[in-house]
Amino acid sequence: MFKGKAYLQYHTAWIIAKCDDQLVEYYRWWYYRMYHIKLMRPKFGAHVSIVRGEEENITQGNWERNLNGKEIEFYYSNDIVDVYNYVWMPCWGEDLDNVRKEVGLGKPIKSYHMTVGRTK
Repeated sequence: MFKGKAYLQYHTAWIIAKCDDQLVEYYRWWYYRMYHIKLMRPKFGAHVSIVRGEEENITQGNWERNLNGKEIEFYYSNDIVDVYNYVWMPCWGEDLDNVRKEVGLGKPIKSYHMTVGRTK
């Protein structure tokens, strides 16, 4: 288990925790070294998706102004998961859950994760 820091960003119907891109670059390098497969970079760089296009369910208010740019902490595992051409690492943390609560959402249907890359 590792501790990470990130800054919240809002992208049309998405709230992400933007992390240091070097974190994902390291694991992309490691994946290539182990499996000889080059991964494509994630669209938003290193990040954890907190709200995934659930805009219609978000409560109205000033949450965007209050959350955008806020620093949060989370935990992640370096147990690489490879599912349907996506490679990612499991993430969790109270701050991630609190962001969802603040915008009126419960726990996510899919677990939090940091995408390392895509094989295709």
